[in-house]
Amino acid sequence: MTRKDFQELLKKVNSGNASAQEEQALWDWYEDFGNDALPEDGILTELEQDELLADIRSKIQPATSIKRSFTLVYRIAAAVVLGGFLVLAGYVYKNYLQEGDMRYSTVPKGERRKLTLADGTMVWLNADSKLSYPKAFAADSREVSLSGEAYFEVKHDASRPFTVHTSTIDIHVLGTIFDVKAYPQDRQVETSLIRGSVRVTINTGTNNGRQVILHPNQKFVLSNAPDARSEQTSIVDNSQTLVNEISGLQLVKETGWRNNSLSFENEQFPDLVPKLERWFDIKVVIQNPQLNNLRFTGTLDNAGLDTVMQALMLSGHFNYRKEGEHTIIIY
Repeated sequence: MTRKDFQELLKKVNSGNASAQEEQALWDWYEDFGNDALPEDGILTELEQDELLADIRSKIQPATSIKRSFTLVYRIAAAVVLGGFLVLAGYVYKNYLQEGDMRYSTVPKGERRKLTLADGTMVWLNADSKLSYPKAFAADSREVSLSGEAYFEVKHDASRPFTVHTSTIDIHVLGTIFDVKAYPQDRQVETSLIRGSVRVTINTGTNNGRQVILHPNQKFVLSNAPDARSEQTSIVDNSQTLVNEISGLQLVKETGWRNNSLSFENEQFPDLVPKLERWFDIKVVIQNPQLNNLRFTGTLDNAGLDTVMQALMLSGHFNYRKEGEHTIIIY
């Protein structure tokens, strides 16, 4: 691998645009790491290596469970610097950890990310989301685990069903397009189907073991609160689960986050606040409890925090102020 090829690979991995095969190529390079494996003209002097490693260690305290990943950071850091900056250290530490044959992709608040799995399945991860998936899928199944929200375009493979595990539901598919929202702190878990079909299995509460089949333009909702009820017309309805018919336009709005479009439909502050906190990496404090009864509907494309707050304020007739860089007080 030439230095130029190596630089291009690092740039793609760091920007989140690398395929699973390209990410694997980087890990394979690491596994074969040695003087002969270094890119041409990419070797630092011994003094530069020591200074760089000291700088990294001053900023990062590696945990035992991710020791191997930090070792990767140190060794690549000692080998290659592009344009005077360490390219992979922050990326591996924050967004991509490896333990054995598993991969862990973490997206912090305020960011979104796209990745391609080993089978060609494409996944978009929303802010504050985590996806774990194997380096290579098994011969008879494909399984991943999600906390947060993700949009999946699953590569069709009839011999290997694709399963998304969350803390409360499992979604089983062969090849389809769907969105899953399963944030632990949210009041409900949702799965919206765009194309194909999926089988949702509930693995918690009184509905444990129950299965529901979704068809295009349907949305499955499981309440995380025993007394919470949806106000939408439902096909399947009991105290905790609903399957709703939704329009194509609503699907576009709900999945628009992939294109930096923030959308909310008849949402009250208790549901809207967590979304805003994840989207902008902020803390929202509501000082007047009566404001929790307000409802908001709207779609804002590529909008900054001030634009969103001004739009909400005009609609809800409340006031807000900023405290520091990351706190919004609503009153």
